[in-house]
Amino acid sequence: DRGMTWQSSGGNSYNYTNLAAGNYHVYMRDMDHPSCTKLLSDPLQITQPDPLVASVTATNITCFSKNDGIITVSSTGGGSGQYEFSRSGGTSWQEGLTFTGLTTGTYTILMRDKNYPSCVVTLTPSLTITRPAQLKVDDVSILKGLTCNEGSDGQLEAIVSGGTTPYSYTLGKYTGMTWSPIGQTNAIATNLAQGWYEVRVNDANSCGVVTGGEYFLEGYTDSIPPVFIFDSASVVSTCAGMNNGSITIYAQG
Repeated sequence: DRGMTWQSSGGNSYNYTNLAAGNYHVYMRDMDHPSCTKLLSDPLQITQPDPLVASVTATNITCFSKNDGIITVSSTGGGSGQYEFSRSGGTSWQEGLTFTGLTTGTYTILMRDKNYPSCVVTLTPSLTITRPAQLKVDDVSILKGLTCNEGSDGQLEAIVSGGTTPYSYTLGKYTGMTWSPIGQTNAIATNLAQGWYEVRVNDANSCGVVTGGEYFLEGYTDSIPPVFIFDSASVVSTCAGMNNGSITIYAQG
C-alpha cells in the first residue's frame, strides 16, 4: 500500500498471507528511523487460475430391472488443469469423468483442483436419474372379429406400457404348442384367420421380451360366427303344367 501501513518483523523474514491477485510493492524501513525507507523490488505480481468450470449430464436407467444410470462430466476448465470429482458430498473423489451404475435419485457433483484440494465448486444443475416403468403387454384386444367362420379378416391390437418407446412387435401363431412368427410386426395385426395368437414385444433398450395372447377360436371368443351348416331341403310338387311348386332350405350358423 506504498507505505500506508507497516508491519514489524522479529527476524530476517516476514510473510504476507491471504493476498488477492494483483501487483504489490514491498517497502522496508528502519524501525528506529522511520524516514529511512527503501523499495525492495519491482512490483510483485500474484496471479490466480481461472475458476473451475465443467458441464454435467445424466443418462437415465435403461430398464426397470437395472441400475445403470450414468452421470458424465465434460467441458472441464480452470484451475491447474487436473481435477477430481465427487458424487458423495466430498466423502470420496475420482479423476474419471463418468459415474456409472447409478440407481434412481438426485445427484450433486462436486469438482476440485487436484493440485489444490481446497478449491472446490459445486457443478450445476443437480441431476435426477429416473427408471422406466416395467415393460408389459396390458392387453391384446380384438378390433374386428371374423366376418365368416372360415374367414381371414380378423384384427388384433397389442396394448403395451412401460419400457422405452419405440416398441418392436412380433406376432406369431401357435400350431399345437409351437409358436411361429407370421410376418406381422406392428401393434395392430390384420387379415387374421382362426387361431391362437401371441405377440412378443421388446422396447428400444432391449429390456427383454414380454408377451400377450388372444384367441380366434370357437369356445374362446364370441367374435367368430358359428359355422354355416346346410341341414336339408324340402320340395313340394304340384300338378303338371303349373308353376306353384316350392323348395324350402334349412340351415344354421
